[in-house]
Amino acid sequence: VNPLPIITAAVELKQCDDDVDGFSIFNLNEANSKISANSANETFTFFPTLADANANTNVITNNTAFQTSVKPTETVWVRATSTFGCYRVSELDLIVSVTAIPSGFSRSFTQCDDFIDINGNNTVNNDDTDGVTSFDFSAVTQDVLTALNTTLNLATITYFRNEADALAELNAITDPSAYRNIGYPTTQQIYIRVDSKLDNACLGFGPYITLNVDPVPTSTTPPNLEFCDNFDDGNGINGIVQTFDLTSQDTTVLGGQNPANFTVTYHSSSANANSGSNPLASPYTNTARDIQTIYVRVENNATGCFNDHVSFNLVVNPLPIANFVNDLEICDDNSDGSARNGFSQSFDLESQTAGILGPQDPTNYSVTYHKSLINAQNNTSPLGSPFSNDIAFRQRIYVRIFNANTQCTNGISNFDVIVNPEPIAQTVSNLSYCDNGLDAEDDNGFVQNIDLDSQILTILGTTQIQADFDVTFHLSNTEATSGATALSSPFSNTIANQQTIYVRVKDKKTGCVNDDTSFDVIINPLPFFEVATPQIVCLNGPNLTIEVERTGAVYTYEWLAPDGTITTNDELTVSSGGLYTVTATTTNGTGCSRTRTIQVNESIIATITENDITVVDDSDNNSITIDNSTDNLGIGDYEFALADTDGNIIKNYQDEPLFEGLEGGVYNVLVRDKNGCGIASVIVPVVTYPKFFTPNNDGVLDTWKIPVSNNSFYTSARVEIFDRYGKVVALITDKNGQ
Repeated sequence: VNPLPIITAAVELKQCDDDVDGFSIFNLNEANSKISANSANETFTFFPTLADANANTNVITNNTAFQTSVKPTETVWVRATSTFGCYRVSELDLIVSVTAIPSGFSRSFTQCDDFIDINGNNTVNNDDTDGVTSFDFSAVTQDVLTALNTTLNLATITYFRNEADALAELNAITDPSAYRNIGYPTTQQIYIRVDSKLDNACLGFGPYITLNVDPVPTSTTPPNLEFCDNFDDGNGINGIVQTFDLTSQDTTVLGGQNPANFTVTYHSSSANANSGSNPLASPYTNTARDIQTIYVRVENNATGCFNDHVSFNLVVNPLPIANFVNDLEICDDNSDGSARNGFSQSFDLESQTAGILGPQDPTNYSVTYHKSLINAQNNTSPLGSPFSNDIAFRQRIYVRIFNANTQCTNGISNFDVIVNPEPIAQTVSNLSYCDNGLDAEDDNGFVQNIDLDSQILTILGTTQIQADFDVTFHLSNTEATSGATALSSPFSNTIANQQTIYVRVKDKKTGCVNDDTSFDVIINPLPFFEVATPQIVCLNGPNLTIEVERTGAVYTYEWLAPDGTITTNDELTVSSGGLYTVTATTTNGTGCSRTRTIQVNESIIATITENDITVVDDSDNNSITIDNSTDNLGIGDYEFALADTDGNIIKNYQDEPLFEGLEGGVYNVLVRDKNGCGIASVIVPVVTYPKFFTPNNDGVLDTWKIPVSNNSFYTSARVEIFDRYGKVVALITDKNGQ
C-alpha cells in the first residue's frame, strides 16, 4: 500500500490587478510549494472543479498564465500526484487585489547607447546602434517603499522585463543596478511587483519604470589628410607639416547630420577622444613624423551622447628624392651640317631618369625636364627626347619628379647638357709600298711593314697635341666607329695590292670620336722580269751576253759586275765568270725595283792527248779509260763517247770515263764540255787478233790479220805464227800485220 501525498487542503495565491477590472493573470505553479512540502517529487495539475480534479478531466493547460474570470476571488482545484500514482486534491483560492502604489508614480531613465556587444562584453560584436545599454534603476526600490510607507522588512520588491513575467513571477531581474535592455531596444518598460512578506498580498504592480536609450551620433571615417613635406619649418625631409586643417574633415565625419546639433573635436589619443579632453586646434602641426593617427569625437549637443570610433591619419608624404646626376655629355655630330658648332639634336634626357630616381620605383614616379626652374616647379613646357640644345656647348636642364601615388613633386635637381666638339682628322695621303719578300713572296701584293703610325701627326694636324688623342686604325668604318679591333703598326695588309684603312681619332678627355677619315695602303708591284741563272761563259769561245727575259713593262736596268763595274744597258756582255746582279726599276713613278742575281760559271773545251788515255787490249775485256782527274782535261764539266774514224757514235756520251768490252779497232775518243764549250777528241787503237786460223780454204778462218787499219799508230810489227805443235811456221814483220 503506497502512501498518499501529504498536502495542505486549501491554499491561496494573491495577485495584484494589472488594471482596475478585478481580474488578473496567475501562475498557478506558485501554489505547488504551498500545497506540498514534497512538491519537487510530485506532479500538479489544475482543474476548474473538484469533480474534474477527482475525475482528472478538463485539465487547465495555461497554468502559468491563468486568467481569472471570477472577481475578486476564484477557486481552482489542484490534483497532487505522487511518484506512485497516488493523488490528493487541494483547493486553491485565487485572490485579486488592487495595487497600493500611487497612480502617478513613475520613474524614467535615459542612457546613451554603449559601444559593447548586446551582452555587455567588449568583443568584435561591439555595437552602439543596437539600442541596448546598461541601466541602474536600483534606487527605485527605496522610492517604492517610500510611496507605500513600508520597509523591505515587510515587502518584497521585484522587477520584471514585461507584464507576463511579472504576473507569473518568472524571470525576475536579478540586478537592477546593472540591467541591459536586451530584447527591448531603444525603450522598455520595467514592471514592478511588490508582495507583502506577511500574507503574500500584492501591494503593488505595474510598469512604473521607463528605460530610454539615446542613439549616439553617427560618424563617417574620413579619408586621411595627406600633405607633401615642405620647407615651412626649414626642413623638407622631417615629415612635419604645420598646416593640417582638421576641421576640413567635419562635413565628411558628420555625413548628412546637421552640424548645428553636433560638436566634432579631434584628439591625439583614443583616451582623449573618449573623455573629450585636450581637443586639437587647427591648423595643426603633426607631432609624429610621416604619419600620425587623429581620433574623432562627435557629440550630440542635446543628449551628450558621443561617438569616438572614427579616426584617420595625418600623412606627410616625403618629397620624391631628386638625385643629382652627372652632366649629360655628348659629342657634336654632323646632323646640322657641323660637328664642331656646339649644337646637337640627340640629347637623350630620359637616359638621366634612372640616376635621378635611384631606387625609387619608376612605375610610381615620373621625371620631366625643363629649360627653367619655374617651368619645372609649375610643370610647364616639358622637354622631349631627343632634345636639341639652343645654347651652344653647355645648357642647364631643370628636373621635376612627380610621385603619382602621393602627388608630391620635387624640382630642385638639375644638370647640364654639354656638347663636346668632334676631334679634327685631317685628310692624309695614301701610303704606298713596293711589294717585298718578307713573306717569302714578292709578287703577291702583300707586305708586312706598313707603318700606319707614320700618318698620325698629319691626321692630327698642327692644332692638336698627340698626347691628348688616341689615333687608331681599322679595317672598316664600323670598327672605326666602335673602336673595335684596332690595327697594330707595322701592319700587314689583308687585301692584296690596295686596301682602305679607316681612321678613328678619339679625344681622351671628352671621349669624342672622328671617324670620317680614311686612306689607302697601296702595294705597288715590283718589276717583273727574269734572267737565266746560272749561265756559262766559255773561256775558249766568244763573250757571253746576259739578257733580261719576260718583261711586262718598261724598266731601267743597272748591272753590277763582280769587279764593281756598273752598266745601265738592257743587256750585259761578260767574258769571265762570277756573281752578277741586275736591278730593274719601274718608270711609272712608284720607284719599285727588283734585283736578280746571275751566277756566271766559267767553262772551257777539254785538252786531251793520247797520254790521257789508258787502253787495255788483246784481252778478254778490252777497255779505254780517260784520265778525268782534277784539272787534267780542263775546268769544264765533261762527258765521254766513242766514235769510229768516220765520226759515227759507237758508244753514247756518258759521265763515266771508262768504256769496256771493246772490239779491236781504231776509236775516236770524244770529250764534250756539258756547258757547250766544245768537243775534243783523240784517236786510239784497240789491238785484238784471232788466236788461231785454219787455212784449208773451207771458207772458215782461212786467213788471219790484226784489225788495225791505221798504220800510223805503229812503226813496226812482228808476228810469229806456230803450228799446233809449236813450230814457227811464219814470221811477219809487215806493220800492217798481214
